[in-house]
Amino acid sequence: MSTLPGLRGCSDIGAISLPKLQSLQSQLRLDLEAVDGVIFQLRAKQCVVCGEPARGAVLQPCQHRVLCEPCVASAPECPYCESQPLPW
Repeated sequence: MSTLPGLRGCSDIGAISLPKLQSLQSQLRLDLEAVDGVIFQLRAKQCVVCGEPARGAVLQPCQHRVLCEPCVASAPECPYCESQPLPW
């Protein structure tokens, strides 16, 4: 038995018609794209060091906004640039 919404109650996926399977595949791809988009948006807001959902500090001089306020206080350099020391 599948846990996928379109396959609930179907114990044999091989018994589903090809057009129905293709339709289900298309819908699952769209659903996965939507999930991927949400995951991307949530990760884009997280601090790259601790994962907290608040990138609040804009680093100088590179202008990257990748760290939260607590992490920026202890960061010796930008995690993206790595070669650019932060002027504290």
